Amino acid sequence: MAYDAAMGRVVLVGGFGSEPLDASHADMWSWAGAGWVPVAATVRPPARWEAAMAYDEATGQLLLFGGLNSTALGDTWLWDGRRWTRSSAPGPPARYGAAMAYDAASREIVLYGGMAWTDHKPVMFTDTWTWDGNRWTERPPTPAPSVSAGASMPYRPQTTTVPSVTAGASMSYVSRTRTVILFGGTGPTGYSDRTWAWNDDRWTQLDPSRSPPGRVESSMARAGSGSVVLFGGYGRQGKLADTWIWDGTTWTQLAVSHGPPGRGDAAMAFDPANDDALLFGGSGHPWSTIGSTGVELGSSIYDDTWTFTPTTKTASASS
Repeated sequence: MAYDAAMGRVVLVGGFGSEPLDASHADMWSWAGAGWVPVAATVRPPARWEAAMAYDEATGQLLLFGGLNSTALGDTWLWDGRRWTRSSAPGPPARYGAAMAYDAASREIVLYGGMAWTDHKPVMFTDTWTWDGNRWTERPPTPAPSVSAGASMPYRPQTTTVPSVTAGASMSYVSRTRTVILFGGTGPTGYSDRTWAWNDDRWTQLDPSRSPPGRVESSMARAGSGSVVLFGGYGRQGKLADTWIWDGTTWTQLAVSHGPPGRGDAAMAFDPANDDALLFGGSGHPWSTIGSTGVELGSSIYDDTWTFTPTTKTASASS
């Protein structure tokens, strides 16, 4: 999910739903401020979930990459506000669960990590790629997060330039510091509670005075005033429903009296048209356990919509 400035709306593409049971989708919706409206498109990306998507402010296009259907996908699609076009540019290996955000400082989209399956074994990525509007470029290894798919962005110092790999991080651009941050994911010691920043084509591990507990598959988005909001995910205690703000220096937990029930893997994006963060859906079970736990996901898929207003630090359910 991402805000499309050309349309002036938050856009949701694809996903994994319960109607039909446990099926990926190819539909496209936009948020009109009080409800979801279907978006018609003659040509569109095939059905998928766990795709990475971000709005490219430099070109005025939405970029969608990869995802999962019956197998990991490695295609790149561009939406100009009216139609989808598949890019022929070679790019990252097929994967799902990658973290992605637009870096306004470099005017590029940054993609990190993700995972795939080969011969019934997980393949975990810790590579970094950038999109300049026309082509993908793999960035040389630097000290990077020890997480891959489903993270939000940070991890603590590593002694090698190629970190160990996992699944489950989140990512967002922080205008106050002109950096992209990543938090969470599963690292060498379990759920990560570490924060990384991407700036000047390299990763730097940050050392905030306070951090959310380690988790995977949390939701992250801009929250106005140069800050970022993080919600939920899965941790050692199971489903999480806490809300945190990153102000460019440290994390602060908010006391939200009424918010979404605990979940992970919910779609979230900042909606400047309404000056709030919009959250949709999510799951009661980590997608990283699919195929290993026998969980029937259809019974744990959420279809509710929530808004979070940064100025009042309140959350509310939307119809």
